[in-house]
Amino acid sequence: MQEVAIYMVIMVIFILVIIIAGIYLTYKIIQFIVVSVNLYKEMVQNQKRMIELLKKIKSKSRTEITDTKSAVCPSCGTKIKSEDKYCDNCSFKLKK
Repeated sequence: MQEVAIYMVIMVIFILVIIIAGIYLTYKIIQFIVVSVNLYKEMVQNQKRMIELLKKIKSKSRTEITDTKSAVCPSCGTKIKSEDKYCDNCSFKLKK
């Protein structure tokens, strides 16, 4: 009878350890999912910022030349004439 009681206690302890381990693993999985979602959101925000910066860079490089007094190459900053098609310094194609 005492042996059965000892086995029952050992079995209950073993079941409790399994339940606690399951709860801990569930907590860690949920924590991993939360961190992954936050990293994904941050990545999407960074991609949007990068796209906006690229748009700004492209718009700056495609500025039109209208005034001969302040005409400079958008690529290298060399003074250019409004009738030039390419920059004499860096060969950048100028937009009219």
